[in-house]
Amino acid sequence: MGGWDGSSYNLTMTTGDNAPVVIPGDIEESLLAMKMSGTHETGTVMPPEGKLPDSQVQIIVDWIESGAIENYFVTLFCDTMYNSKLQMGYSTHW
Repeated sequence: MGGWDGSSYNLTMTTGDNAPVVIPGDIEESLLAMKMSGTHETGTVMPPEGKLPDSQVQIIVDWIESGAIENYFVTLFCDTMYNSKLQMGYSTHW
């Protein structure tokens, strides 16, 4: 997912070498869901610093499965993952 940026909804939906990495409503085809869940066939688990707790991964998977709605994204993705990763000193650009 080189070049992917999860710092805003627009960037989440449009950036990365394999964009789009989020296919609304389809966790089976969403690279972000596969990378975060560890179900991908190649490459590493995302984020590069190590897998997030299952509860945080499930929030992202649920968001994608429910259609990747923008306002839902801002509340769950940014608050749950982006801000917690910043607080732990991890990168937001994968």
